[in-house]
Amino acid sequence: MLGRYIFFLYLRVFLVVSLVLLGIVSAYALTDIILVFKDKDPYIALQYLKSLIPTAFLYLSPFISGISLFIVLRYLFSKRIDLVVQSFGISPLRLFISVITFWTFLSLLNLVLSFDFYPKLEKGLYLVERQFKKKK
Repeated sequence: MLGRYIFFLYLRVFLVVSLVLLGIVSAYALTDIILVFKDKDPYIALQYLKSLIPTAFLYLSPFISGISLFIVLRYLFSKRIDLVVQSFGISPLRLFISVITFWTFLSLLNLVLSFDFYPKLEKGLYLVERQFKKKK
């Protein structure tokens, strides 16, 4: 029960941190398109973001996982849940096995997608950037 609570807490924090970091990357990319390439075409911007966000998630997912784990552990320590767990003799590994399983699944998913899916997205990013340079 407590392990499920920790897992869902971790998933919520992971989602929020992912949205924040990907939002920052998207905002930077949009300002880069508008200011550097001086292109205001929304189709090009959407096409660029469609390729950039999954690629950014690939590179940011280890940082997102680490930040999320720090936030969850900080929350658990501030509520003294770690003392309750230790007093009942429950292993911390048993509590975090679902989080570790999620990390493993995410790592394997990124590994599988890095062979076919991500190279196509990076090629799309390269083509969009090349179109920008031609317009200049």
